[in-house]
Amino acid sequence: MRGNRIFMSKEIIRNSVLLIAMIMSVTVTQGVVAENQDIKVNVKKDGKANESSAERTQKSICKKVAALLKKNKIAEYMPERRDFDPNGSEYLNIDIDGDGKADKIIVSTGAAESLLAVHLSTGGEYDVEVSGFITIIRFEDNIYAVVTYREWNAAKDNDKIIGYRLYKLTKDTAIIVCDNF
Repeated sequence: MRGNRIFMSKEIIRNSVLLIAMIMSVTVTQGVVAENQDIKVNVKKDGKANESSAERTQKSICKKVAALLKKNKIAEYMPERRDFDPNGSEYLNIDIDGDGKADKIIVSTGAAESLLAVHLSTGGEYDVEVSGFITIIRFEDNIYAVVTYREWNAAKDNDKIIGYRLYKLTKDTAIIVCDNF
């Protein structure tokens, strides 16, 4: 202890904030606490966390994409692509990393799962493997992967959609924006 200030490690501070949040039923977004950085949790009078503008934007995008899926309009937002075999596509003219050069986005779909491979022109890459059908869309200046989950009914020889997941493709990774919508 120096003067009236107590110095704690970042991990102790983070764990303390998470414990306080649990006690108060507050949701805290996990993040890195920089040295000498104040930690602020906005709490309403009812004890619940205020919704951030990022969370509101995320919910708004989920609602808009769900409406497009319901109206069967999602294909209007698919970027140009080149099919290279019956089960694969390469999406063209997409710049995820923001360097002005096209990145390579490939979707391969098999009988039980799909693979999204992102190869950035800056050298980074990542994959997403799911047990659903992947569609790439350009929506509100971002690139997303919409995963459609289906359930096969052998007796009726058909399938039905049982849910969706939406990923935002970034220069670092694919981030789940909404799940099971």
